[in-house]
Amino acid sequence: MEGITCVLFDLDNTLIEIPNTWIYFDTLIQDVMEQIFNLPIPPKKQRDTLWRSGKEYIKILQSWGVKDPDEFWYHFDQFDAKKRRVMIQQQKLFLYEDTLPTLNRLNKIPELKIGIVTNTPTFLAIEELEAYNLTHFFNEIIGLGEDQSICKPEPTGINQILRRMDKNHKNTLFIGDSLVDIQAGINAHVTPILIDRHRRKSKGLKGIHPSKYLYCNSLLEIFNLVQF
Repeated sequence: MEGITCVLFDLDNTLIEIPNTWIYFDTLIQDVMEQIFNLPIPPKKQRDTLWRSGKEYIKILQSWGVKDPDEFWYHFDQFDAKKRRVMIQQQKLFLYEDTLPTLNRLNKIPELKIGIVTNTPTFLAIEELEAYNLTHFFNEIIGLGEDQSICKPEPTGINQILRRMDKNHKNTLFIGDSLVDIQAGINAHVTPILIDRHRRKSKGLKGIHPSKYLYCNSLLEIFNLVQF
């Protein structure tokens, strides 16, 4: 593979670590269900499916008794923002060791454009990037959290950012840490790269053939995987 002219990143747990991510986001679901809607907390297995549900999230939330899914996500984002701001102040979010060296190296490649596509709302993604002095590395930042219907694994965010940057899909990488990131990259017809620093996904991703994506344990490995 050669001729990469655009590199897109997921944000959380790709560039910046949220410790105990599943517990963090699962707790937010429970808090919203109890404190805002006064509804019983669904079983954990059902809660886990919400993140991989794509557009099916509406049916899932309604099955839990949530009449307005948009209201659910509004409060979820507000809870998330409040909690994440405290974590930033307390230095409980961590910049991965390979993040800055990778971004600095990419930034030196002529005419290469760099972007963020995250399911976190734009306002919160920008706050997080600014807190770690990363904003200047990116030509475009797209947060999808304000509209769950276009969140990854939907390809909408990737397609939008490529139009903004006037780059094509064929010469684009999308780097993320999760199944939904890789599926979004496949759906958008770009080249997905799974970053798996802890080697927890070395045996592959459920439902996706390994030939559909590239794999690395450090962001710095992308320079060996592709040609810029």
